[in-house]
Amino acid sequence: MERQTIALATLAEILIDETTRVLGSDASFLRARLTIRRRNGTPNWDANIGVAGTAVVAAYLQALEHVKARYDLD
Repeated sequence: MERQTIALATLAEILIDETTRVLGSDASFLRARLTIRRRNGTPNWDANIGVAGTAVVAAYLQALEHVKARYDLD
């Protein structure tokens, strides 16, 4: 798969949508906690979601892996 160029804001929304799908409930509250930055042209993933609970963290990590694979990101 060819690496895709995608805006960081769009990438954050895709990740929130995927987390909602994995979690099975609305994860839009992550919008205020999720920060994605570029470092050396590659997204640097950072989310301050530890206070959200184990289920949310597990869903976020699973969603992150799905998004990274779908868009050929690492």
